[in-house]
Amino acid sequence: MPFVGSATPPTSTNYGKQGQMITISGDTTVPANAKAIVVVTAGNLVFRPVGNPPGQNITITGAAVGFTPPYVVGTIIETGTTAALATVEDE
Repeated sequence: MPFVGSATPPTSTNYGKQGQMITISGDTTVPANAKAIVVVTAGNLVFRPVGNPPGQNITITGAAVGFTPPYVVGTIIETGTTAALATVEDE
């Protein structure tokens, strides 16, 4: 589960130092060391925040490049997601 323990949300003074493309295959768990995700190719994004129960997903339609959801994303849902995504990491 991302954003646990000492992880800090990204701010203008605390950008990520590393990142990786997210390969979506089925419902995909965001890596534990990711403090955020970012849209790198525009499209739709369907995800479940870490505090939501299964099935209580959020859909962002037409997410632009650079969009970062204002939630701690735990799972990216393959069905409906057309955007390409990357992680924002410090480690």
